[in-house]
Amino acid sequence: MENESEQRNNRLTPEKQTQLKKQLDDLIQVKRKEVADYIRDAEKAGVREGAEYEDALSEQALIEKQIKELENLLEKAEE
Repeated sequence: MENESEQRNNRLTPEKQTQLKKQLDDLIQVKRKEVADYIRDAEKAGVREGAEYEDALSEQALIEKQIKELENLLEKAEE
């Protein structure tokens, strides 16, 4: 159970919630798709190694981490 201080820290202004929701939507709808398309195209071309491919995999992991963090933050703010 959260204490009162932790509950206050989870509160976001409506403007901040809107900003974070837009950021989350961009990550899900645009960034995630771009990286997934790049990785899929590289794999179709038989490229499964190299700096660019590894960078794309790292970028994909970072995007997924950011998505999860924003989802958690927004979920806690709405409690």
